[in-house]
Formats: sequence, structure tokens, C-alpha cells
Amino acid sequence: LDPYTLIDCYAIFQKFNDQGISADTYDDLTKTGKVSTSDLIKRILYANKMGMKTWYYSNTKTGRGEDKVIQEDSGSDCCKL
Repeated sequence: LDPYTLIDCYAIFQKFNDQGISADTYDDLTKTGKVSTSDLIKRILYANKMGMKTWYYSNTKTGRGEDKVIQEDSGSDCCKL
């Protein structure tokens, strides 16, 4: 799924929810190679514009048999991986 489509779905759902949800994005690095920092920043700004309250992880499929999880900085140290 396109990350921007996923962000749109999360933003719509969060408008009707009184609290934040665990919103994650997913990238298949076997197809794209890498996700640049500028792309991540664009996604974060777009999510903010659309009204997302929270965004926890950017999950990536690496093709090496395991998935990496890149945690977005939420301002607290309680859930660092």
C-alpha cells in the first residue's frame, strides 16, 4: 500500500477517535532500495497536515528474512528498540 494512502486512512480514522492509535507505515526495500530522510520528513509533514495524532513506526521489508523497524521519535524513552 502506498504510504500516503495509508496516512489518509489513519487520519480519517483518527478524526472519529478520542485518542491516538498505533499508526505505522510500511516500505518494501527489496523494490525501492532505501527510503531517504527527505521522503520520511515529507510523510511526517503530510501526516501532520492530514490531522494524524500519532505515528509510531516505519516498518521496512529488507529481503534478508527479517524486517527492520525504524522507530519515529515520540519524545519519550519508554518504547525504544
